[in-house]
Amino acid sequence: MGLLPCGYLEYITKVVNANRHLRAFAYPDMGEGELSKWKICRILERQLRELSCEDGRCFDVVKIRKFGAGRFRLYVKYGPAVHRE
Repeated sequence: MGLLPCGYLEYITKVVNANRHLRAFAYPDMGEGELSKWKICRILERQLRELSCEDGRCFDVVKIRKFGAGRFRLYVKYGPAVHRE
């Protein structure tokens, strides 16, 4: 299984683009017009980077990189709040 279940990235891309006129889906820093799958992945990357729990941020590092045509890889390093022995 990849970063997202099969077909989910396409679905999310369509939903976000169909609702760009709404504030929750505007993402003005991503420019005007339709968002590409890559830009949707960048939004996901930013949201994961900000994810936190009671003891702090969940991840110290979050990176999404292109991996082949239309494929992406997620690299994370858990933060101390999540990674405990």
